[in-house]
Amino acid sequence: LKYLEVGPSVFNALDLGCGYGVVGIYLNIAFKVQVDMVDINLRAIELAKKNVELNLAIANVFQSDGFENVSKKYDLIVTNPPIRAGKEIIYKFYEDTAKHLNKNGCFYLVINKKHGADSTFMKLKEVYREVRLIDRKKGFHVYRCEI
Repeated sequence: LKYLEVGPSVFNALDLGCGYGVVGIYLNIAFKVQVDMVDINLRAIELAKKNVELNLAIANVFQSDGFENVSKKYDLIVTNPPIRAGKEIIYKFYEDTAKHLNKNGCFYLVINKKHGADSTFMKLKEVYREVRLIDRKKGFHVYRCEI
């Protein structure tokens, strides 16, 4: 969370694969950003909705398999990709994310080195105009991508 750069031009964000909602809730509360939060897992959606309520945040939380039920474009998209789904699905995530970013939008992701951080970096460079490794600690890499 400390690596997210959320400037005044960021009005909306998507927490892709939100789990129980930590990142989306943080974006809404800390930066007053309009947030959509999606996950394929119904239990995760239930928990995210409950956590939005408990934290007095405002977010639109709904089920989606990747971008299947997402029709909007965003200034910011964040994810911890579903590694166990396989590279083909993850790489499609990266490509679809680029299609759902507004002009000058950015995409942040965190991935473990042992789960393919290096190959992810190479794929991201194929899809995005700019890809930066923000930091790496304890095997986790944080990337920031711009279209």
